Order: sequence, then C-alpha cells, then structure tokens
Amino acid sequence: MPLLTIHHKTEYRYDRPVAFGEHRIMLRPRDGHDLRVLAGNLEIEPKPASRAATAPSISASTISSGSRSGGSSPLTMRPKLTPWLTA
Repeated sequence: MPLLTIHHKTEYRYDRPVAFGEHRIMLRPRDGHDLRVLAGNLEIEPKPASRAATAPSISASTISSGSRSGGSSPLTMRPKLTPWLTA
C-alpha cells in the first residue's frame, strides 16, 4: 500500500488577543493491528513557551501539552502525520 502524508490546519481567530494557559492536544490516531504512525509532528503558532514531551493516554492515544504566556490572535495548529495502513 502506498504511503500518504496527512496535512491539517486548525486556526482560531479572536476579536482581540486572548491569554492561553496550558493546552492538552490529542491529534494522533491510536496505533492498532492495522494502523501504525510512522512519522508525525505538530507546529503551533504562536510557538509555545514550553512544550512537554508527548505521553500515552489511558485510551492508548498520544497527548502533547504546551503552555504560553501572553496573549495572541490567531492560534494556529498544523499537524502532519504519515500513517502505515496494513488493511
């Protein structure tokens, strides 16, 4: 089966700059018997001041977290993912 790469963009726009606290982000599918993630990354604008390592969730997904001080508008997230499907 040929490889494909999924590019996605989510953008939040606000009337005025808003403050952000810590965000928990779950944008990766769960690995299973017919799906494995070969590569993936996440771009966030504005860049987080700190970004914790990813960790598995109780539902076998992956959670990333990041925090930023100060305000901004807009907030943009661009995940990129290369899955391997065996089915």
